[in-house]
Amino acid sequence: MSKERELSERIRRHIPLAETMQIAVERLAPTEVVLSAPLAPNVNDKGCAFGGSIVSLLTLAGWALLREAVAGGEDAEIYVVDSRIEYLRPVYETLRAHARFPAELDGAAAARRFREQGRVKLSVLAELRLADGTTACRLEGRFAAFGAERDRGPR
Repeated sequence: MSKERELSERIRRHIPLAETMQIAVERLAPTEVVLSAPLAPNVNDKGCAFGGSIVSLLTLAGWALLREAVAGGEDAEIYVVDSRIEYLRPVYETLRAHARFPAELDGAAAARRFREQGRVKLSVLAELRLADGTTACRLEGRFAAFGAERDRGPR
């Protein structure tokens, strides 16, 4: 089974919203993650993509990027610290989120810091791109990753 399919199934199993949205992992690499979801289960009353679905997909793409880039696809506790979103145009097609790190970020150094210190906080850029390549929505966020062995207290 491909790592994309494995992560798609894991996300859908652990996040009920992802199952409802029919999220799939299309590309999973330490430098870019692409997630998609069909329009039909994510539509609003105007016939375009629901803003809550868009921000959920973009946030999950950032989460998956951090998981792949710094934790090497292994279990890590990853949290959104904060985010800012811009809705630029309506979406009437499959939702496709592209997440990457800012150009100035050294991903290898961040992964090394995570392995050495067991935690890291990084900025992520995620864009919802239309089929013609235009950006319909942009999320800038900071995410934190902690090693799975970290004491997190009762759940």
